[in-house]
Amino acid sequence: MKLLYLVIFATLLSCNSNGKSRLDSRKEHEVTSMSMEIFDSLDSLQNVFSNQNIKFEAIDIDILKSEWHLVLMDSIENAILFAQDTDSLFKIINADQFEYLQFKKDSLAKRIVSDSKSLLNNFIYEKDDFQEVAFFYHKRWGKRWPRRKTITATAIDNGQYLLASNYFNEDWLFHTSVSMIIGDEKYNSPIVPRYHKDNRTEVVSGGVWEVVVYRNDQFLKKIAESQNEEIKLRFNGDQYYSDQNLNKGDLNALKDVYSLILLLKENKNLVDSLVSK
Repeated sequence: MKLLYLVIFATLLSCNSNGKSRLDSRKEHEVTSMSMEIFDSLDSLQNVFSNQNIKFEAIDIDILKSEWHLVLMDSIENAILFAQDTDSLFKIINADQFEYLQFKKDSLAKRIVSDSKSLLNNFIYEKDDFQEVAFFYHKRWGKRWPRRKTITATAIDNGQYLLASNYFNEDWLFHTSVSMIIGDEKYNSPIVPRYHKDNRTEVVSGGVWEVVVYRNDQFLKKIAESQNEEIKLRFNGDQYYSDQNLNKGDLNALKDVYSLILLLKENKNLVDSLVSK
């Protein structure tokens, strides 16, 4: 497109409607060079407006380009003045735009820090210096397993997580997997056999615990992206199963864990700076 502009300019420079003599080579070079600059400026303005979805009603880029053609046909002197005026206009607008974008950037950065602090306030942070890894335990469950049938998750500072089906009851089920229904969609976790290190059991006063850990299963993403659908859980045992709806508190906690995982993947340095304070 720029090449087409230059061809047009060269033609216009050779003669005008009154048959005036060709401009000398110095002025021709001057206006050709300025033509490139002015259209670079106008095209840049268009991109800025388009990319940022900002409208300056007092400025119409297409009209400016049309006016440039008309002024160029009139005289080289007027063309140079027009180019200088438009270049000044571009510099003013570009400075304002830069200031506006910088303001948006600073505001967004402050909001990200504020939101990150609020999110991290929901977690217990614990670093294992021997394993060089840190865990984020949601305060909804703490560091212990809850005394109910539910799903829990623990975030790891490397952006991974541990999802667990937590079964607490008076008698054993010996479950090895969990199924989930969200709306009309059904999902099945991997099967973790009994006596595997990720299938844990414990007898306590008042009942028994069964906790099966699934490493980075897609369940958490599905849960976090759910809207207002009811989430049904089925704990699958050796011979029997047990059903339970996921309660709202646990659902919100799982969504917090997923949000933290995304934050750790996108901006771990920010998280490290906040937890170190």
